[in-house]
Amino acid sequence: MVIPTVSGPGGLPRFGRLMGQQNLETSQPQSIAEYQDTSVAISPQAEKLRAQSGLLRATLRGIENELSSNAATSFEEPNRSEYLEPLMGESILGAIDLSPEATAARILGGVQGYIYRAFMAQHPEATLEDFERFKYEVIRGFEHGLYEARSILTGLSMLDAELSEEIGQTEASVREGLEEFFAEEG
Repeated sequence: MVIPTVSGPGGLPRFGRLMGQQNLETSQPQSIAEYQDTSVAISPQAEKLRAQSGLLRATLRGIENELSSNAATSFEEPNRSEYLEPLMGESILGAIDLSPEATAARILGGVQGYIYRAFMAQHPEATLEDFERFKYEVIRGFEHGLYEARSILTGLSMLDAELSEEIGQTEASVREGLEEFFAEEG
């Protein structure tokens, strides 16, 4: 993916890097036209990180929205950001597991972590009916979030065949994990 540079006052770039230049400090473009023809390349690893992070955030946000609209559940727990931003602290150059299984594990961690804890805090005497409603809303929220993530990635022209297949694998793993979780907790 190639992104045009963002220009500041006078058409000079605020950030970005010149493609094909070895040393930006000594090889600066000499005209505005050279700046306008400059582009920034995002590495495949960074694109995948962006896609997986978007998928994670959209699915957990979808679940939160579904639950908070019906159950008035509060998700303002201190550990919430641990689940929503697990990739942001990692170095793009580091060994980050961006596999469908790892993304599914992060989504399930959020559901089993702060989302379930918030539900239990709101419903300390939860009945089987309350739990069934929670289960239904989690699945529905996950589906809404997954749809939103796919729509966003399609809009950004990032949803290619490989990523679509990985999202499908992530979806299957999350559904399987949710089934196991609900069977154990129910």
